[in-house]
Amino acid sequence: MSSALKTLSSKERDDPIEALIVGLDYHFRSYPEQRDERGPFGPMMEFGDRVYPMPLAELPDDVLEVWAQAAPLCPLGAVGARYADLLWERRFGDEAHQWARGAIDLYLQGVDERFDHPHVLIEMARRAYELARTLNDPGLVDVTVAKMTELVRWSLQEGTTPGIALPLLEVLADQREPVAELGELVEGAIETYGNDPWHLEAALEIKSKLVSSEEEKRSLHETQVIAFRDRDLRGSLHT
Repeated sequence: MSSALKTLSSKERDDPIEALIVGLDYHFRSYPEQRDERGPFGPMMEFGDRVYPMPLAELPDDVLEVWAQAAPLCPLGAVGARYADLLWERRFGDEAHQWARGAIDLYLQGVDERFDHPHVLIEMARRAYELARTLNDPGLVDVTVAKMTELVRWSLQEGTTPGIALPLLEVLADQREPVAELGELVEGAIETYGNDPWHLEAALEIKSKLVSSEEEKRSLHETQVIAFRDRDLRGSLHT
């Protein structure tokens, strides 16, 4: 999207398209442990003391005003969510929390559109959940959990990459409140992706969070070991 806009821009600083491009060029760090003091949106490029885009806290208000106009007008949820989320992180306006709520709605719209790479679908679902948690809104948390559950189920039914189901199942397993369908979905992931020992290991690791006894956990870990042992045996037979 950023590349497409660059073909339309006059390259003048006051061209509103330039403001739209800057918003899309931030690098989103989806995992909190990857973030620094700049928060989830970091620069795309760093050259010594120079960074692009500039830190979000330093952007002038005229750029933020363009984002505020653009967010509700974007036909694609993922694009509108980016601007709304940036405005939330900047705490723009008198009711900044409304940008977080708008970002959640747009991220979930983006998940429903299924238009992008699986990695982006995961980021949108997880970020919506993170924002709902940040707002401490149980209703929104429930909505985002339901959307993650729906996305996992869709992924399993379609037989798509485990890169969607497994990371989201991990988030759901760490939920403070139990997710009713979680056990069923984890079993579905084991059945769908269990032929690959690496994917099986990840699915069983999630399942181990759902069992209470040490004996059950030990049995799951033994299954992981056996899967890798069998893979190595098959490999030795082919050489």
